[in-house]
Amino acid sequence: MAAAVCAAPPAPPLPHHDLEGAAAALSPAEAGLALAGPSLVENGSAAAAARAEAGACAAPIIRTDGGRGGTGSRTWGSAKVLGRALLASLPAPSAGGQVLELGAGTGELAISLGQAGWRNIVATDGEPAVVRNMKYNVQANKMGHAVRCVRWDWADPAPKGIDLENIDLCVGSDLVYYDREHSALAALLARVLAARSCAASPGAAERRSPARVLLVSRLRVAVRDGGQVVHRDSTDVSQLPGTTLGRFLDEELPSSGLCAQLVWPIPGGGDVDAGFLMHEVVVSDGAAAGTAQAASLAEMEPPIEFTESAAEEP
Repeated sequence: MAAAVCAAPPAPPLPHHDLEGAAAALSPAEAGLALAGPSLVENGSAAAAARAEAGACAAPIIRTDGGRGGTGSRTWGSAKVLGRALLASLPAPSAGGQVLELGAGTGELAISLGQAGWRNIVATDGEPAVVRNMKYNVQANKMGHAVRCVRWDWADPAPKGIDLENIDLCVGSDLVYYDREHSALAALLARVLAARSCAASPGAAERRSPARVLLVSRLRVAVRDGGQVVHRDSTDVSQLPGTTLGRFLDEELPSSGLCAQLVWPIPGGGDVDAGFLMHEVVVSDGAAAGTAQAASLAEMEPPIEFTESAAEEP
């Protein structure tokens, strides 16, 4: 696939498959800057220090299955990795803005953010039984003032009470799992990123910062086990092309005018994060041309080239 150009916050231009070169490309002083930029990292560190002084939050009370089972019935490791990264690198969003979590499952990530002082979190999932269990967990942790649970199928319009123009941050963990298309997810992310910029008046005295989309995924490879296809965790990033995740990054996001910028090392992580990939999804500059969003992106740093590796056939 041809290279895509990302209009993204300043970060070393890294192919998302090249994790071996990623650590070498980032100096210790730059570690984490790929996620948030210097000011947000500084603010996030101060917030993290304040939380440490106040004492660690108690582990959330989580009912994992609600008697239903399925992928939304447990908290996956990528949700914990994403939670650590957000709390280590970003301050709590400003008043009035919303944090949108897609595929929230048990709600543990949203609850953990709420316990750390974040507010206006909307945790969504497409399965009614999963959303019911999520509501149970939010209430069990007394986080109803911080977290709202909403059912949202990615192919549907935004549910009542979710104003895409007010979303400051959209997050998701392990959203790409089964060997199926995820074009509806890519289209939804494009709507989130476009909503605020398209609504902004060109002559407005004050322009709100663009929304951001941050995803963490566990690298999994589909293999045949007898007559059944199973998805096995992998730490070998060379296996990414041709996987469901690889196709989402290389094909489905670009089809919606988006591209993925690797975040490496993952803030707040360590060796335990081997096999987890974090990306910031941004609008490619070709998709922004000729729209109201182009004016907004023009005020950011010059776009960086993001070379994508061609996905191989499985």
